[in-house]
Amino acid sequence: MASIVALINFLLNIYVYIIIAAIVVNWLTVFGVMNIKNKIAYSIYKYLNMITEPVFAKVRKFLPPMGGLDLSPIVIFIAIIIIQNILASLV
Repeated sequence: MASIVALINFLLNIYVYIIIAAIVVNWLTVFGVMNIKNKIAYSIYKYLNMITEPVFAKVRKFLPPMGGLDLSPIVIFIAIIIIQNILASLV
């Protein structure tokens, strides 16, 4: 049981880093630091969005519009912390 909890915790930690990378890449794109017309930059942007956008979209359904501010990553971070705490109490 402990190894399954450790694996789930590890995967959740990896997903947190993927979300952080997606946020940073999105900011770099919005502020014009990273040009997504570049093939490598576009592939990084596309794959990070492919991994994170389905979860973000589900959370955005429940969040009210905040005037261009996307709070879905924060909600997902909080949910991951809650899941990790629940898993830690099981072990």
